[in-house]
Amino acid sequence: MRNGTTLFFAVKAVDKDMLSSETSNLAQVAAALKFPPNKITDLNAELVKDRVLLKWTAPGDDFHQGTASKYDIRYSEDPEVLRSNFNNAHPVNSSNLLPSESGSSEQLSFTPTNGTMRNGTTLFFAVKAVDKDMLSSETSNLAQVAAALKFPPNKITDLNAELVKDRVLLKWTAPGDDFHQGTASKYDIRYSEDPDVLRSNFNNAHPVNSSNLLPSESGSSEQLSFTPSHGTMRNGTTLFFAVKAVDKDMLSSETSNLAQVAAALKFPPNKITDLNAELVKDRVLLKWTAPGDDFHQGTASKYDIRYSEDPDVLRSNFNNAHLINSSNLLPSESGSSEKLSFTPTHGTMRNGTTLFFAVKAVDKDMFSSETSNLAQVAAALKFPPNKITDLNAELVKDRVLLKWTAPGDDFHQGTGENKCLLPRHGFRFGHFAETSDCMSQVPDV
Repeated sequence: MRNGTTLFFAVKAVDKDMLSSETSNLAQVAAALKFPPNKITDLNAELVKDRVLLKWTAPGDDFHQGTASKYDIRYSEDPEVLRSNFNNAHPVNSSNLLPSESGSSEQLSFTPTNGTMRNGTTLFFAVKAVDKDMLSSETSNLAQVAAALKFPPNKITDLNAELVKDRVLLKWTAPGDDFHQGTASKYDIRYSEDPDVLRSNFNNAHPVNSSNLLPSESGSSEQLSFTPSHGTMRNGTTLFFAVKAVDKDMLSSETSNLAQVAAALKFPPNKITDLNAELVKDRVLLKWTAPGDDFHQGTASKYDIRYSEDPDVLRSNFNNAHLINSSNLLPSESGSSEKLSFTPTHGTMRNGTTLFFAVKAVDKDMFSSETSNLAQVAAALKFPPNKITDLNAELVKDRVLLKWTAPGDDFHQGTGENKCLLPRHGFRFGHFAETSDCMSQVPDV
């Protein structure tokens, strides 16, 4: 019972002996004629920002009569797909679009599937109207939109880097927004110790904060000064830099030429190898030859002088040893004679104590030399005089006369100070005053 079909019917009666009557009169029925919507012939497409706007005139339900039930809208980058295999093209969701009466203006605005409107892409669109009986119109005329060709900024080819004190200064010529025309929107600046990271995996390199750098017009001179992340500019390190310019459509230029800076090799002062220490009265006198700032060249900035009663502390844990104040000692030029005289901390030079000393020279970059040779001083062992064992006392008139054998200065060695104890006039008996000339004070017997 296709649309508009007429069917004719007839009957014969058959008895038990299989004898048939003549054919009956004919009866007929006709399926009501159903017509599809007219073909849409004025489909138009335009690109409004990032959305496609389609416009057309509504067909009817039957040709140009009535109102269609829905629209089947599709698109493709290949117009032949729409012409020959309409159902294989990409569908556009038009479920919220209720067709209007025949002759009305229809429109639909939508964003194509993410990624379909690539730079310079042309998309083709077609529509079929569908009626309540699911009869479809022919495929409409094809409409098309083309994404405007968008070009990335030119590659930067003159990137230059130099080290100014502790900051890197980058300089380059600004490219355009589209090749060399206009003004880029931003720069993506990165660095690495490995140049191949910048060439092959640019986004894996370390980014430089350039948010405050607004690109200038094509052909202008650009520059950025910054301090690399803490620790990246180690002594002798080489850093490589590259830049990409990015336009308003987020298209990036190719990676620029690579520029590089190398942290100048900085050397510590030489090790001091002739440190000498001696005890002058109660002060320690240290002497040594001044090293340089870089090995034996130039002048160091300061000395770090320490001491300990344990030499292994100086060798293995220098910073744990006792610090000597040498702030007033300004290092001399390499090869000069240096000396420092000081009194060790109260109590450190106990009788018989040995103190060990070491020095490190420190340069302007805070590089330290190796620990010097160890120097030592020993407080001389000091012994008291021997005990007096023959003290004798006698009374001569009103005076007491004491006599004994002199001991030494250290035990029985040397000479002690001669002392004689005599009562003073008016003192009670047993109170004595010292005198160095005993016999001259003894009265005649």
